[in-house]
Amino acid sequence: MWVVLIICLLLSLVIIVCLGTGSGVVYPEIIPAEGLTSVHAYNFDFPFAGGSQRISTEVGDAVYLGAKNANKYAVLHGKQPEDELLSGYYQAFISDPCQGPMYESLLRDFRDIRADEGLDDDEYLELITVFVQSLPYLENENATGMRFPVETIVEGGGDCDEKACLLLGLLSREGYNVSLLFFSGNYHVAAGVAVPGQDGYAYIETTKYSFVGVPARMLANGAILNTEPVVIKIGNGTENYQSSDEGRFLDETVRSASDDARILNTLIELRKDDLSHYIPGSEDYVIRMAAFNQAVSDYDEKMRVFSYISSHQYDRVGTYRWVQENEDSVYPLYHQ
Repeated sequence: MWVVLIICLLLSLVIIVCLGTGSGVVYPEIIPAEGLTSVHAYNFDFPFAGGSQRISTEVGDAVYLGAKNANKYAVLHGKQPEDELLSGYYQAFISDPCQGPMYESLLRDFRDIRADEGLDDDEYLELITVFVQSLPYLENENATGMRFPVETIVEGGGDCDEKACLLLGLLSREGYNVSLLFFSGNYHVAAGVAVPGQDGYAYIETTKYSFVGVPARMLANGAILNTEPVVIKIGNGTENYQSSDEGRFLDETVRSASDDARILNTLIELRKDDLSHYIPGSEDYVIRMAAFNQAVSDYDEKMRVFSYISSHQYDRVGTYRWVQENEDSVYPLYHQ
């Protein structure tokens, strides 16, 4: 007699465990809906570097509804290590063969952009990453909390694991050495890409614009990302990412500008209060007014740096160049 237990495994993974004879796992799969022949085009515009890009793909109703209506459970007969279950589950969503035409259609457009813009390997990875980051973050109301990448495309967005799966499906097909990063303690999923000469993977946040190599400090629910991930290798790619140092430098720069702006804001308030104790036009007042104005000017410069970097995280190359061109403005306060 079968005993069926439904277990919520960590984030969104739901497994039906059947205790009995036999062994093995049946993972989710797309079975195209019968009798449907309609195909729809989906266009996406997103910022990248100094401009904007557009990519398109076509998805048939048969594949989309087959994904939408698929059983999102993994059916387990017997016992299996948890990390293998987790890997098999996400691999099933990323690599379902019914999604192959969608991936290839998207990648044809990406390759055309790469050729037109003369992108190197790191910039090409960033192009694909920024596209996925540009898709809206959508909570999943399904009982299992999981979409196939084809659903994410058709529905125009997804949550953290769904967007990560779409990105990994694209990058792995382009030969990058990528992984899924599963933070069980934080109920969060991100992507990772190998870095030359380093163990592990550079973090890629997919829920918002963010430089490659910069881990999220705070998640959408306000939680702090503070656990080590389960690393799930996706595909057999060997291409690494070599610009993570620049991404981390830009992140450190924007954080420094934010910290300095907070300090200067406090200083401005103190100097404003100090001015109230002196007669306008007096020598002491003029001296203190000059100090007040300098603090305001410094604050404006720090906010300029903070605003520029924060609003251009889809352009690592251009932002890094801008910071170098505005070197005097980005120094922390202790340099001034």
